[in-house]
Amino acid sequence: MARHQGSSLSFEYPRDWQDKSEVRYEAPPRSGATGERSPGRAVLRRDHLRSEESLVAFVERTLRALASADGFVIRDVAETRVGDHPASLVRFASVEASVPYEHRTLFVALTERGVAMLTVSAPRTELAQLDPLFERMLASVRVGPT
Repeated sequence: MARHQGSSLSFEYPRDWQDKSEVRYEAPPRSGATGERSPGRAVLRRDHLRSEESLVAFVERTLRALASADGFVIRDVAETRVGDHPASLVRFASVEASVPYEHRTLFVALTERGVAMLTVSAPRTELAQLDPLFERMLASVRVGPT
């Protein structure tokens, strides 16, 4: 068994299980806003490429899986790099609980066939205000020890 050591808890898991951890940050609800919906969020997930799968194929597979989401529309897909690692930036829209959302996901190829995905999301009505922050967050991505 291996041990996951997080900041809040730790636990054992079988050594051959793949790390698909997720980290999520949300902005606090705005004062005076109706409901408890956060104006924005950032989610970092990890996954692994399938055998012989490229990052481009992984992105395409992920987008096919998202295609069934309410209001799903691909806005843009662009290949890029993060340092010396291949990456793709995808902009897309969806509807969550009747609220139109805009999303950006930066897919970054890591060593040992790993992939990190940073997604920043906001209701469409909040996007203009959060857009500069989202751009700064995505531009700040660096690849460190994996």
